[in-house]
Amino acid sequence: MVLQQLVNLRCPACAPAGGGALSEVAGDLACNDCGQTYPVVEGVPVMLTEATDHFGLLKEIANTRGSNGTSA
Repeated sequence: MVLQQLVNLRCPACAPAGGGALSEVAGDLACNDCGQTYPVVEGVPVMLTEATDHFGLLKEIANTRGSNGTSA
């Protein structure tokens, strides 16, 4: 991910308190404050927490990554 884009993104759980800076870790994004990780799928960060993932997308991504051994 381009670092310029990363500067504009914030963890949705921590941003309201003024934090939530993200770092790129193994192709995904991780919050520097709470440690929550967000998958990057085909170059698009999926900025959902378990509380906001009403359609089970995070579980589907994890299952896909686990079944084929590669990043989605």
